[in-house]
Amino acid sequence: MTNRILNIKEDWELAKSETIRELQLGNQVILPTDTVYGIAVLSSDIEAVNGIFEIKGRSFNQALPVLVADFDQATQIVAKDSIPEGVKNFWPGPLTVVVPQHPETPIYVGSEKHTVGVRCPDHDFVRSIAAEIGSLTVTSANLSGVPTPETAPLVAEQLGKDLLVLDDGPCSGEPSTLIDLSSLNPKILRLGEIREEDLSEAGLI
Repeated sequence: MTNRILNIKEDWELAKSETIRELQLGNQVILPTDTVYGIAVLSSDIEAVNGIFEIKGRSFNQALPVLVADFDQATQIVAKDSIPEGVKNFWPGPLTVVVPQHPETPIYVGSEKHTVGVRCPDHDFVRSIAAEIGSLTVTSANLSGVPTPETAPLVAEQLGKDLLVLDDGPCSGEPSTLIDLSSLNPKILRLGEIREEDLSEAGLI
């Protein structure tokens, strides 16, 4: 089986309808984001989420981040008032925050610590998908331990699966900044485009 690549710029509506169809069928799709290409599934589909680990060859005990359409959608999957207002300074954008998850959010969406990593990407196509059918569990489109390709054809070549791949040209290749806000002592887990001083100015650390 071979991957099917659709160019978003050439036919947005076709790319969107096919993406939604595949996700609602419980399949994984390759989406561009404002950082790297990602393997995406509906967050509400546990079998599809588990399929991401199989594709990447990744341990099942590692939590996966969730992409949302906007701040309001994020509040539906996290504990009340757990995302500080300062996060709005960076959303949409390359900031992932780890916060306590909502009591009704399935455990597989987050981690064993009942926390979840959430981000609102600065990518209109991805946000439009999430706005229409719900939040997406997404992780970098690469085999575990291997650098993430910056273009859709290279992603398709590396993963070698029968997947729908959405092509939007090269991604930046720089991962999002990741900050843990789940306790009284915020902790930067990974620095990306957003730097420590930016987080400090926004009152997040």
